[in-house]
Amino acid sequence: MDLLTGMPNVSYFSKFGDDFLRKLLKRAGQVDVIYFDISSLHSYNDHFGFLQGNQLIKKCGEIIRASFQEGLTLRYVDNSILTITAPSQLKKLLPEIQKKVAVFSADKVTTVRAGVYQVKEMEPATSAVDKAYQVYNTSVKKPFEMQDYLMGHFEEALSQNWLKVYYQPIFNLYSKKICNFEAVSRWQEPGEPALKASRFIPVLERSGLVYQLDLHVLDHVCQLLNQRRADNLPTIPVSINLSPSNFNIDSFIDQVLGITQKYQIPHNMIQFDLLAQPVAVDQQRLKDAAANLRKQGFRICLDRYGGENNDLSTETLLEYNFDYLKVDVRSFNTNRQRAKIILGSVINMSRLLKIVPVVRGLRTRPC
Repeated sequence: MDLLTGMPNVSYFSKFGDDFLRKLLKRAGQVDVIYFDISSLHSYNDHFGFLQGNQLIKKCGEIIRASFQEGLTLRYVDNSILTITAPSQLKKLLPEIQKKVAVFSADKVTTVRAGVYQVKEMEPATSAVDKAYQVYNTSVKKPFEMQDYLMGHFEEALSQNWLKVYYQPIFNLYSKKICNFEAVSRWQEPGEPALKASRFIPVLERSGLVYQLDLHVLDHVCQLLNQRRADNLPTIPVSINLSPSNFNIDSFIDQVLGITQKYQIPHNMIQFDLLAQPVAVDQQRLKDAAANLRKQGFRICLDRYGGENNDLSTETLLEYNFDYLKVDVRSFNTNRQRAKIILGSVINMSRLLKIVPVVRGLRTRPC
């Protein structure tokens, strides 16, 4: 027996695995061999210690064993957990298992993933397990390797300045001058190609870490504005993307105010872009937070109006007060003539609502 989990171990499996598989196959006609692995356990141990990691392994074993009471569940190699069971409803059970593990984990994010191999005729149990691992490794583990890496190295990226901030100009088409800059982030490790925000921000949003990135970008922007002011150089307002999930954190706005106060940056020099997207945040809370920021003097922009969540962005526009409306022209590229009509309508609507329209995705001067 495994001393940590109290479950059967590899030695038990070597002795009795074939016999258990044979009997179950004869009774059920088909057997599922499920290979469970804890995501990013090494990083978890680095952050919370081996004692916490061992407790997580033990809890995973308890949860999985309780979910497959008729099968054989054991602790396998490299902290993986193995279940041999009659045909299971893994697709239904796995989200429940993952949720329970995540709730127990210290970071509320780390959980298990699984690969399943179906045995339809007798073969050595070790062979079936190898095939289950192959399914896990190719179909489950590899697609998540980048996600696990980003989550495990995010704090290092912050401390080592791997999260770079770049500035994209926004032009006024009437004056033909730069009127604003948009701050964008890139994950740039030494000697490695830069990762665009679309590669790592969704991971940070799912793991609840994106607020740290947004505050990091704000600090960088305020530091730059402060330095340019000290050097008697012109300063131009800068827009910063904010994830709506940030407002789940009670102290977020206070942290924003603390950063701007540290560098003595006027609030009208900062524009916050809010993306209309389904988020796990109370809509009234989000509405109040946006109104609070606007009351403090910050400029607020509805980002990517008319994109994938068009109904949601229209609803947001009805419920919130915005200073800017950012439209991604690439959303309308399916038909050039129709795109002109739609874009023109959105711009006219913005003017009627006394909102400044901003068009993104234009790489050349419009004719």
